[in-house]
Order: sequence, then structure tokens, then C-alpha cells
Amino acid sequence: MFPLRVRGLRWEAGGRPILDGLDLDLEGEGITILLGPNGAGKSVLLRTLCGLLEPQAGEIDWGGGPRPEDGVAMVFQQPRMLRDSVCGNVELALLPLRLPAAGRRRRALGVL
Repeated sequence: MFPLRVRGLRWEAGGRPILDGLDLDLEGEGITILLGPNGAGKSVLLRTLCGLLEPQAGEIDWGGGPRPEDGVAMVFQQPRMLRDSVCGNVELALLPLRLPAAGRRRRALGVL
């Protein structure tokens, strides 16, 4: 795994700060537990670290570089499926890779 350093992470919704200058250091080994009450920003933090949300301010450093393409994932508490085709749902999982739409479709079809 990779060491992780977060500095000054900020994300807000509707003018309300969800993450307000968050600093975090993780060594990259072992298990980390993130606890907090509802609305504390746990899901926003995880979505930001996984690349599903862009931070509005701050820096995320994965051991000297950007978020690695492999080794970082998020499993949602409540699975969400689109009212779309199976291929469309597989494409949804490829969004963090920031591929063009045609590239996502090609990769999704390749695994189906």
C-alpha cells in the first residue's frame, strides 16, 4: 500500500463545509478505521480519496504522486445500480479512471 498525506482538504455542499481544512497522515500499512457521527464527512472523505469527488481545496499526496490507479477502492454501503443496461453499470465503475466515454464502453464490453 501507499503512504497517504492529506493537507487542508476542503469540500462543501450548499455553502456548508463538510470537510474544512482536514489534515491526515497514514503510513500505508495495516488497517485504518474511520469513525464519526452521521454528517461528519466520512463518505465525502472516502469519495474524495478514491477520486469520485474533486477536493475544492487542499492536497492529497499518495507517497509522492497522484492517486494510484490500482490499490484504492471503495465499496458502497448500499449498492446502487442504474436503470440502464448491464454494460452501463459496468461503465459506471470505470469513471474514476477518467477514460473517454468510448474507452469506458470498450473496456466494459471487453469484460462482459
